[in-house]
Amino acid sequence: SGRLSPVDPDRYDYDDHDLHAASTIIDDLTSTASTHAVLFFDEDAQLAHAIECFTSEGLAAGEQVILVLTPERDRHLRAALPPRVIAEAERGGQLQIMDARTALDEIVHDGVLDAQRFDERFATAVRDRRARGPVRIYGQVVTLLWQQGDVVASLELERLWNDLRRELAFTVLCSYPLSAAPEGSDAFESVRDCHTAAHVLPHD
Repeated sequence: SGRLSPVDPDRYDYDDHDLHAASTIIDDLTSTASTHAVLFFDEDAQLAHAIECFTSEGLAAGEQVILVLTPERDRHLRAALPPRVIAEAERGGQLQIMDARTALDEIVHDGVLDAQRFDERFATAVRDRRARGPVRIYGQVVTLLWQQGDVVASLELERLWNDLRRELAFTVLCSYPLSAAPEGSDAFESVRDCHTAAHVLPHD
């Protein structure tokens, strides 16, 4: 794991959770190649804006974009971004959206993460797209595991992403809700240690 990239909270105005603030955060977290970044969030609107910016900026830059989303998050993203942009990116193969709950069921069984299934589900997709150009990924599976209280599987999944990132240079963004923090544990510090860049989105 690398050192956390410092982020100056005075740079951002969260009064209306605007897209400009989210874009600045994403730029900071993904400013270097082969980044494993994490957002700790309190309000869903904060995360929604960040995912919108992460997606739109990647597409605009010509990067290959993989999103692993719940159906609810998928619908929100499609409603927020221009339909033509999403349709053209999917049709042209630049954008791939996977179902996060389906992916979780495929790679985690009885609380145990299956590394081979991770490779089949995610690593194959990354390798294929990496051959076409830079890749950025947002994954919501760790969020679901965290919300279920499965800290061990969350951390193991982060380590698998790091192993893959050492093989193939790409950017991956994860997110964790502050409201689901395990009590009396140092789980957040363990999560931070798995990432090269981190930011805590402030709340009211």
